[in-house]
Amino acid sequence: MGEAPRSPREVPMHLARAKLTYLVEQARSAPILLTRNGKPIVALVHPEVVENAESVHRSERSAVRANLLAALAILDAEK
Repeated sequence: MGEAPRSPREVPMHLARAKLTYLVEQARSAPILLTRNGKPIVALVHPEVVENAESVHRSERSAVRANLLAALAILDAEK
């Protein structure tokens, strides 16, 4: 089994400016949310996280497309 995703660490933007290189390194193991006035404004994440999310979306689109084509085939057969 894979590891459970770690909760993002929140870092105020005024602190992040001085420690950006360090935070980028830390984002390799867990997402980091940069905040302004306590509200998230941007997330630092490892590129693999983004790539994995994109591939999931692609596979979901493929599954939806296949289901729609199957439904259309059934409708055409009923005519």
